[in-house]
Amino acid sequence: MANNNRVFYACQSVQLAGPSGSNAPANTDFTTIQGLQSVGINTNFNLEPIYQLGQLDLYENFEDIPDVEVSLNKVLDGMPTIYSMAMGTGDISAVAENRCSVRLTIHDDTATDASGPAIAACEIQPAYLSSVTYNFPSDGNFTEDVTIVGNNKSWLNLTSSQPSATDIGAGMRPAADNPNSGAGIVRRQMLDLGRSKFPNSGTAGGADASTVVTASGGIPSQSKIQSVSMSMDLGREEIYSLGARLPYTRFVNFPVEVTCDIETIAATGDMVGAVESEEACANPKALIDKQIKVQLCDGSSFDLGKKCKLQSVSYEGGDTGGGLGDLDDLLSEPLQEGTEIDMDNLAETIASMLEEEMQIDYTPRPTGHIQGKSSPNTVREYEMEEVLEDRLEEEELSKNPDKEDEDEDPVGAVNELHETIAMLTKQNQQMESVLTKLERHLEESLLSNAKLLYQNRTLGDASLNERQKSKIVEAIANAESTKEAKQLFETLKATVGSNSGKSGPKSLSESVNRKSNLSAMLNSRQNINESKSVDPFLEKMQKLAGIKK
Repeated sequence: MANNNRVFYACQSVQLAGPSGSNAPANTDFTTIQGLQSVGINTNFNLEPIYQLGQLDLYENFEDIPDVEVSLNKVLDGMPTIYSMAMGTGDISAVAENRCSVRLTIHDDTATDASGPAIAACEIQPAYLSSVTYNFPSDGNFTEDVTIVGNNKSWLNLTSSQPSATDIGAGMRPAADNPNSGAGIVRRQMLDLGRSKFPNSGTAGGADASTVVTASGGIPSQSKIQSVSMSMDLGREEIYSLGARLPYTRFVNFPVEVTCDIETIAATGDMVGAVESEEACANPKALIDKQIKVQLCDGSSFDLGKKCKLQSVSYEGGDTGGGLGDLDDLLSEPLQEGTEIDMDNLAETIASMLEEEMQIDYTPRPTGHIQGKSSPNTVREYEMEEVLEDRLEEEELSKNPDKEDEDEDPVGAVNELHETIAMLTKQNQQMESVLTKLERHLEESLLSNAKLLYQNRTLGDASLNERQKSKIVEAIANAESTKEAKQLFETLKATVGSNSGKSGPKSLSESVNRKSNLSAMLNSRQNINESKSVDPFLEKMQKLAGIKK
């Protein structure tokens, strides 16, 4: 069997087998999901980088078990829902541990249906239903969106010589692959309002009524329901055991919260009041328990119970736009099939946006011409003349469309262009002169600020004496750049700071006082030494010799 050139909707099929218990072997009785609109399989390999001391490179990129997520969307058509096929029937507590198997088969792209042997197949088993959403809009089909999770995905090796393919895909299509003959594709008219239950308005603390007294949490009777959406997330959590890599089950986290969004067209407002009250020994309640149930004409029922309460309400609309937005909004919003476009309004909107004044930013650049003797300036002037000429023509035609066919004076137009060029050149020269002056003033300001910064740091340094501070400040004042000022400050401070361990005089008076004290100390030391060195016998002989009196 040849390979496909492409994969599209007609050559794909999704089958589902289930349900089976958590400890039961996987069910292999696959059934094709009818009414399926889309399928998506997302596989995430959970990698954990591990490093070690003494090595910068990765030690090991540890692979945890992968997560596989299958997204399915189908229309409600009277055939079994994906939820019932995967989980079975009964209360959520009874079917919570049930699991299923999902298979995607790809068939020959030249066939009219996916009924023959598959050329490729992907299986996810065991798989668990994780979330389900039902949408009941007023302008489309009723749909079911389901997410199924698992940890094991395998692509089967199907070849012409090995058709385990004889069983994979072949004969999986139902004999009557059509919607339920009694209902068909379910739309708004197939919702049975008589048997459905919606939260009508009522009086707080009492039964439902036609008038709203306080915040009952109901829908005003005048409102028209536009859409209903029901969502349920089972919050599957993996349970592991020692000796096994894969989880042996994914249990449901109870309690399971179910949300329901109802959109209506308001005729009198939302009619929901938020009342606060402070009463001793009382617990006032403003909301009433409501029942929500959607009953379809094909027999399908979606019952959320009788204890639903309003969580939030949003009142929107009534804006003053009333028409088309800007061009970006028009282009970004996708058009629904069958939507009619008012071409007159669209053309007017686009024309109003294009009538904005055109701005031309022109910077002369070398063109790179190498042939001929034309100078770059000549080429640039010629290009500028072309741009300006085109602009003038467009402005003239927009103001007076009747002049399109009239003869124009080429000489006058050229003269006007030359005048415009001369004016623009003069303006550029003036701007360059101003920018040069500003740049010079900025450099002077930066130099002055740098000098003041380092001078202040010098004067505030307690490790320097007055003479050192004066010399450093004087040197910084003579700096010719911010870099030079910084280097002078750091160099001089480091030089004089080498003697910081010695205590020196911090002022001139201190230095003078210190010098006089030092002289006195030296004289006293000399007198002490002289007195200690006098010998009585030597002194007597000196007197006899007349040397000393």
